[in-house]
Amino acid sequence: MLWIIIGGIFFGGVQDFGSLFASIRHDGKSIGQIIESNIGTSGKKLFSVFAWLTLLLVVAAFVNIVANTFVSVPEAATASLLFIALAIVFGIAVYRMNMPLGPATAVGILALVGCISAGMAFPIALSKTTWIFLLLAYIFVASVTPVWILLQPRDYLNSYLLYAMIG
Repeated sequence: MLWIIIGGIFFGGVQDFGSLFASIRHDGKSIGQIIESNIGTSGKKLFSVFAWLTLLLVVAAFVNIVANTFVSVPEAATASLLFIALAIVFGIAVYRMNMPLGPATAVGILALVGCISAGMAFPIALSKTTWIFLLLAYIFVASVTPVWILLQPRDYLNSYLLYAMIG
């Protein structure tokens, strides 16, 4: 808990503030554009390579950790797969079928509990290599899918799971 509070304030908050300050000072430009105007094109290219390699490292670590978790706790894997499907249905219901948010949230929370229960009852056990390929496919799809379809509904429903776990 201390790491979250102290780390969020002194590391994440400072980085976010610094990025926002630099962007505002340079007419809303991205960090790459700021580097290009202050250091030059070679600095921007070097930063882009560094950012890409760092992102690749983060994705590799994420995939490895999650694949290991899914192999050792297959119930979590099943619940996660069902939750992805639930998030897509929730997004379509709210944003395309214009379902009111209150009832959609109530149904979504109940369905989330159902996903967890189904995960506990019907675990999917696959090899680590299979999970790695499935996770990489998910990362690709999630990165090119409009936010309203998957990411926003997933995070919205996940917030209620987080509140329940904190409680």
